[in-house]
Formats: sequence, C-alpha cells, structure tokens
Amino acid sequence: MVRKILVPCLLLGTVPSAGAVDTPCLRYEPASVVLKGKVKQVIFPGPPHYASVQGGDRAEPCWVLYLPSSVCVEGNPKDYMNSETEKNVSELQLIVLGRRKYRKLLGKSVSVKGRLLHAYTWHHHTSVLVQVERMKGGAN
Repeated sequence: MVRKILVPCLLLGTVPSAGAVDTPCLRYEPASVVLKGKVKQVIFPGPPHYASVQGGDRAEPCWVLYLPSSVCVEGNPKDYMNSETEKNVSELQLIVLGRRKYRKLLGKSVSVKGRLLHAYTWHHHTSVLVQVERMKGGAN
C-alpha cells in the first residue's frame, strides 16, 4: 500500500528534494532591489496599434535588463498598481532618467539598483519594470 502512494508522489514531483532552497520573491516599490544582468536596447512597436514597426507603428526604443536566471515578484494586494505576482521574470524594462550617462553600458553586464513596478500602460513592454536609481558596469 505504501508503494502505491509513494510512487505517484515521486512521479508528480511532490516530494521535496534534499537541499532544495526556496528563493524569496522580490517586492515592488517602495522597496529597492539590486539586480545583475545584461542591458540591451530593444525596439518595440508603439502607437497607434502597438503591433508592428514594419506595419507602420512608431518605433519605441527601450532598454531591457536580461537576467541570468528568472526571479519572481510578489504582488501587494493593498497596492492596485502592483497587486499582481509575476513568476519567471527574466526581462525587465528599465525606466532610466539621464540615459546619456549610462549609454556606454549598453550591451554590457551591469548592476542595477532601483524600484520595481508592474506594467500598466501600452508603453510598458515587460510585465515588470525597474525605475533605475543607479546603474554600474562590471556585474557578473
């Protein structure tokens, strides 16, 4: 009888493996986070249809941080704008003021300190964004 119960559990992956570590989810603003990854400029389709630059939509160049491994961001039910939990986040659009001073970091590994927010407009092209407070090169 025990084998009949144990075998399906192992096949379904419901028995935790030894040494498994749960990484806590990150939190939305006002908390600050530090993320490391590679920053690239990406062209997304903008107005009027947000579907295709080749089809006539305006090009919206955005900076995106690509993480080496995905993270989760825990929603806050008391914050309407940031209430949704997001899992497997590996790309985050960067909201950067003063891009000129950071332009030399495009295409490079960086460390970004900032506040996370959930997408809420058509101009937000990833589910989670980072309002950048500081960015520096040399992150691994």
